[in-house]
Amino acid sequence: MFMADMIINFRTSFVQNGEVIVDAKMIAVNYLRGWFLIDAVSAIPFDFVLSKTGASDVRNPLPLSNTRTTPTAVQEWLAVNLD
Repeated sequence: MFMADMIINFRTSFVQNGEVIVDAKMIAVNYLRGWFLIDAVSAIPFDFVLSKTGASDVRNPLPLSNTRTTPTAVQEWLAVNLD
């Protein structure tokens, strides 16, 4: 689904200096210089990639369960990882 968003962003106009830019080349250049790298890294399925490299224990660095609130989990994670 995230890949579809990236494709749409290559065709979405933007405003520059009060003017709406609809030129496909300028839109693509603007996206590549802006959010493209963040979107591309976000779209990588890291758990799949790690499982294919032989890393069998793919852990979540910030485990959240239904019994803890997010602030509590963050505090616990910070206490363990910053000591």
